[in-house]
Amino acid sequence: MTIQQAEQIVIPSSPADREAIEKVMKELSNSLTRSDSEKEYRRDALKELQEKYGVKAKYFRRMMNDFHKDSFEAKAEEQENYGALFETIFSLGRGPEAQEPTDEELEELEWIENAQRTNEVHFNDGN
Repeated sequence: MTIQQAEQIVIPSSPADREAIEKVMKELSNSLTRSDSEKEYRRDALKELQEKYGVKAKYFRRMMNDFHKDSFEAKAEEQENYGALFETIFSLGRGPEAQEPTDEELEELEWIENAQRTNEVHFNDGN
């Protein structure tokens, strides 16, 4: 049977050290308050966008993060690669007797892939 001893905390005896620690703790608390406020702002702004444009907040949140981290292109490429893998493994969900896509389906897929490569986006402006 092993007995563990509690870690001892060295309590600063110098008033200057205690004051310095207190100052940093107050600044850290202020930092957490600012962080909470920013988090609340993001939540409210995303909710407002959802209500105004009818797009779920999760998509605006994803857009916010991709924009901030400049990660859209890498994620889009990864999703495209994953999609190809998934479709190959599951034969587009059609089973073993899957038919080849029609010329129209191939044209549509080609258009979508081209639009993704050129970042061509169409917006529904409500008209």
